[in-house]
Amino acid sequence: MKGRVPDLFLIAEMGSTVVGYAIGEVERSGGEKIGHVMNIAVATDWRRKGLGGKLLDELERRFKEKDADSAYLEVRASNAPAQSLYRKRGYKEAGILPGYYRDEDGVAMEKPLR
Repeated sequence: MKGRVPDLFLIAEMGSTVVGYAIGEVERSGGEKIGHVMNIAVATDWRRKGLGGKLLDELERRFKEKDADSAYLEVRASNAPAQSLYRKRGYKEAGILPGYYRDEDGVAMEKPLR
């Protein structure tokens, strides 16, 4: 297999159907470990039912198991529902990322885990 494999890949299933997933990794920055929430996706019919929050909570739990001191993520500037979820979970805006998604800006968000 070529390329990097993320430290964490979580799958939410209902029966044999994948209804959501989360991808993350723990990175080193200086002497600190930081969890990076790379992607969270939930099938349309399963949105607004708490699944995204559960995936995020589990990712953060695993970040802590790997001794991460904080977590960060990037989200589309237009994705208000996701930003709301992250704020409810304690993430704060850390800055705007101009052109991050080619077609629009991103928002960087971060949260202490300890």
